[in-house]
Amino acid sequence: MDTVVSFNVSSPLDNQLKEISGLELDNNGRYWGNNDHGNPNVLFGFNTNGILEKEIQLNGVDNTDWEDLAMDKNDNLYIGDFGNNDNDRNDLNIYIIPEFSSLTTSTVVPQIIHFNLEDQDQFPPPNNQKHFDLESFFAFNDTLYLFSKDRSTPFEGKTNMYKLPAKAGTYQAVLVTSFFTDNEKEKGEITAADISPDGNNMALLSEGQLYLFSNFENNNFFSGKVEKFEFPVKRKYEGIVFIDDNELAVVNEEKYNESPQLLFISFSK
Repeated sequence: MDTVVSFNVSSPLDNQLKEISGLELDNNGRYWGNNDHGNPNVLFGFNTNGILEKEIQLNGVDNTDWEDLAMDKNDNLYIGDFGNNDNDRNDLNIYIIPEFSSLTTSTVVPQIIHFNLEDQDQFPPPNNQKHFDLESFFAFNDTLYLFSKDRSTPFEGKTNMYKLPAKAGTYQAVLVTSFFTDNEKEKGEITAADISPDGNNMALLSEGQLYLFSNFENNNFFSGKVEKFEFPVKRKYEGIVFIDDNELAVVNEEKYNESPQLLFISFSK
C-alpha cells in the first residue's frame, strides 16, 4: 500500500533563523535550529509558532559551515560542522552537547569529533567527482550516519552514506553505500536526514522533495521501499526532524521571497 501524506504550514520563524540549515526536537518538545556558514556559533530554540525561546552559544569552536543537527536516545545533541560546498575541506567536525534537554546555561564547550572521509584524497577533486559535501546526518544505535550532497558537474544525482562512532575522538568516516536520488538538481541534492524514533522509517530531504525509506533491516536503509513526495510550495528546504513515528517537521531557509517556516508532514500507510 502506498503512503499517504498531508502538509500543514506553520507561522514564519523569527528572522534570526533566515539561514536555518539544521532542525532538531529536544525531549521537552522544543525545536532547535542553526544557521550555516558565516553566522555566529549559536543554537536557537523555538516553539511551533516560530517564536524564539532560548539561545545557546558554543564556545571554543567556530561555525565554519554548520549544516545539520541530530540527537540520540541518550539526549546527546550533535552539530554537524561538515559543510563542504567546494569539496576542499579536510577539517570536518561534529560537536557534541551531552544531556542537551537538561541544559540550563546559555553557553557550553562541546565535545568534538574530528574526522575525514576515507574515499577523498583530492582537495578539491575534479568537478565530475565532487561528492564530498556533507549536509545531512542522524544518530542510530551509537553510530552517526552521514549523507553527501552531490556537487558534481555534470550532475549525477547521488548521495554517499558514511558512518562514524557517536562519541568524541578522531576518525575516518567509512563509506557504507550510495543511493541515486534524482537527476534534477533541486530534487537530487540531499540537504537533511533523520530516522523515526522506532527506527522503521528514514527520511532524506532535498530542496524539491522528500524521500521516505521503509521496510529496511538494521542499517541497510536503502534496501527496502523508497517513496518520493514533491512539496506543494517551492522553498529551499534545509532541515528535517521526526516528531514521532508518523509525523515530520521540515524547515526552509529564506529564498524565493519566502520566510523560513516549519512545514509539518503527516504520513500513513
